[in-house]
Amino acid sequence: MKTKTSTGVGILMLAAMQASAQSSTAALPTAALKAWQTHARSYCAEVEERYVGARFAPLPANGISGDALPAGAGRYLAADFNGDSKPDYVFATPNGGCAGHNEGRNGPELIIEFVLSTGDGYVPDAQQAEDGVSFTVARPFLSPAWLQRRGNVDVLRYETGSVGAGRCGPLATEVVLGWNGRNVDVLEQYNARRQLVDAEGCAVRPARAAAGARGKPAAAAIPASIPLAVGYYAYVEGTFSTCAKPVVDPWYFDGKRFWEKSDFTDPRHEFSAEALRWEMVSGNRFRITYRSRDEDGNWERTPSVNEYVITGPDAFTYVGVVGQRMGSSEKHQRCPNLPASMRFFRPKR
Repeated sequence: MKTKTSTGVGILMLAAMQASAQSSTAALPTAALKAWQTHARSYCAEVEERYVGARFAPLPANGISGDALPAGAGRYLAADFNGDSKPDYVFATPNGGCAGHNEGRNGPELIIEFVLSTGDGYVPDAQQAEDGVSFTVARPFLSPAWLQRRGNVDVLRYETGSVGAGRCGPLATEVVLGWNGRNVDVLEQYNARRQLVDAEGCAVRPARAAAGARGKPAAAAIPASIPLAVGYYAYVEGTFSTCAKPVVDPWYFDGKRFWEKSDFTDPRHEFSAEALRWEMVSGNRFRITYRSRDEDGNWERTPSVNEYVITGPDAFTYVGVVGQRMGSSEKHQRCPNLPASMRFFRPKR
């Protein structure tokens, strides 16, 4: 799942002088509201929460924070992201139309979603349903001052509050969201030195940024699937944990994804994290996106993304959680002779 969080607005309040001429107080079209409601019902069902909807009012000029809205309330902001001269809408709710509040690291957050005007009417932004995982922008605050005009389109520019480090250095402290020709996505990211960087803190050449590139390696350089041999993989560390006697349950890789023992012993993942997505992000790195339930048994809003480095055709190392300092070094290797008592994988038919 793609998620962005931050605190405060800081220097971005200056952007009010460049804000779009689109009025945040314009009446909300029924068609746009119905498009959001359709998406919200599906979203709540996906995360197994009760749909409560929301009664929307215009976003106030001074913005609103995540702890200011109760469940069932929402705010909206009009803009023109795709440049068709028709208003698109930014919707902010405390939990995406579901019961309860979205709690981030620093307290209640707003779920920010986009409904766009198209030739077929209003539709939720396509990025909100990527590979079965909802695209969610979670923010502790939303302000009309974040809206900026660029040529004939609007973008949202905000501070992230990031303090962690990626593969190349400090993470971005400002993000620009806008239309990439298909959906609303990250167009640019800047670090505290006002340098263009990608999601890993790596420098991005201006030419790539101007084209809306996110600084990722060319698609052709990234393998379509994880290039590891099929079989059981166990955590290994000297004589402490070995293939013959692993200290934790191994994983099984079927050529496309990893299976954990809990996938069979706890299929609803009431007590264990559930892996949602497996993806290569460079020639030798892959990520697994996980979601967990909170103490009330509801799926938490913000998934975690673990990163791994492939060190051979049958070995990889866990290096850490994306968005935090990458300092781990937990080695895993394929174990053809894993004890029978540790084997659990049963292919689904």
